[in-house]
Amino acid sequence: MRFVVARSDCRSNFFAVLQIPQHLFLETIEILDGRCLIKGTRVFGGAIPFFQITHYGFDEYLRRVFLGFDAIYDQVCFAILNENLTVNRQIAERIKQPLAVVDHVMEDLNNRGLARAEKFIGGGHRIFSVSPELQRICRNR
Repeated sequence: MRFVVARSDCRSNFFAVLQIPQHLFLETIEILDGRCLIKGTRVFGGAIPFFQITHYGFDEYLRRVFLGFDAIYDQVCFAILNENLTVNRQIAERIKQPLAVVDHVMEDLNNRGLARAEKFIGGGHRIFSVSPELQRICRNR
């Protein structure tokens, strides 16, 4: 997911809608980039006109906004292990959670080496291998 801070021809309207001074917004973008919550794309002069939310940033967001995110994380794991669900849409439908949340968990499992996942054009994710470590972790919960 890539976001544009604002094109120069529509910046005044952009900041008027946000009701925040431009310098405070840009300062906030710098802070978020410094904390690795977003990954800014810099241009000459140091400004960040584009940014992406990092995996870490989205994880921090989910843990603050979705109460019981750890339980949701476990539900995804149990759906994979106990019900042999491997496709993101199937899991999201089964546990009644947003697809973006399920995708994040699947990506996290992949990043941690607990499962191997693949992404498809069009937003599909599929687990094709589960590690013994994930099985052990879930068995002990």
